[in-house]
Amino acid sequence: MGNIISYVKENGFLTFDAMDFNEVDSLVLSQLSYLCFDSFIESVPKFDITFKNLAEKENRKELFKNIRTPKQNHRLLDAVAESERFGNIGIGIYVNEIEKEIEKQFSAVTFKLSSEKYYIAFRGTDKSLIGWKEDFNMSYLKNVPAQDSALCYFKSAAEELDGVFILGGHSKGGNLSVYAAANADEDEFLRIEKIYNHDGPGFRDDTLSQEKRSKLSDIVLKTVPKASVVGLMLESDSKYKVVFSKSLACNQHNPFTWSVKADSFVFIKETDMFSRFSKTAVDKWLENNDDETVSGLINYVYDLIKATGSDTVAQLIKNWNKNIRLIYNEIKISDPELKKLAVKALHDFIVIFKDILKGKRKYSDAKTCSEVSISSK
Repeated sequence: MGNIISYVKENGFLTFDAMDFNEVDSLVLSQLSYLCFDSFIESVPKFDITFKNLAEKENRKELFKNIRTPKQNHRLLDAVAESERFGNIGIGIYVNEIEKEIEKQFSAVTFKLSSEKYYIAFRGTDKSLIGWKEDFNMSYLKNVPAQDSALCYFKSAAEELDGVFILGGHSKGGNLSVYAAANADEDEFLRIEKIYNHDGPGFRDDTLSQEKRSKLSDIVLKTVPKASVVGLMLESDSKYKVVFSKSLACNQHNPFTWSVKADSFVFIKETDMFSRFSKTAVDKWLENNDDETVSGLINYVYDLIKATGSDTVAQLIKNWNKNIRLIYNEIKISDPELKKLAVKALHDFIVIFKDILKGKRKYSDAKTCSEVSISSK
């Protein structure tokens, strides 16, 4: 079994005419959407820059600024650039927006697969703390700014470009691709061939109605790793496919850990105990608390983190010894009611965890992934 890098190397000689676009191609392009295209791609429908061009740029190192797993992304770009399948894909309409005031992190890019087919990749959460905050905001807000931006982006692309679209993204990007399609006008929606949601969170009931979910059911393919946490947050639909990963726990959210064989992911029957345990606990806590309580807790924790002056997760971790003291000092002077809220939330989660472990809540002790059959189809 390989991963998306070995997939590109093994299948790179096959054009999209020789082998149809598939879910692994989608994850490849979704991962590449994390590259920092700011110095290379404009926000206009102009597709004169290709992956082959990018790999040859003297300043290509700028593509990997503030990106997770830079070495793997270097290898992926090189493999893509050298392939017939991806090397000459045109790249355009790049948008990258971070607005702290409205807690928005949004980025998207369009890849021209052929003269009449485009793949729109919505970027997932980057390293910015604003990006993570917006993700958590989905739990208590009907919609978040990045979702509105995703819809506007798709509508603009549909107006500018002729042909059909495939939408997709990893993590929050998967959520944005589904949201954009669900809220598009009918004529725009009919031009969407497929939507790939790679471990993206679900939706509140008031964000995506049952009618819209039904409308999307035939064209959305959702994939999650066996230890998925992010992808099953707010997810009420069990219509998703589980991908095998050898990595541990939350690190399986990393697309480079997803197993690939031939031209498909390696699928297994179900998520593992860690994933089901996490989903049950989060779902139960959200069910037991109103939006005001949820927003109060999330905003309180975020304000504590902001007190460190960090803008990214990397900055927060790098100066952890100093930052933990700053957070502790902020807790000491914070509103007593907010402290009570945080303590109660912690207590509630402990109770939920204990109840799950004791079997008081309905919770399946199904087989672990090492025990289920593995299939590449």
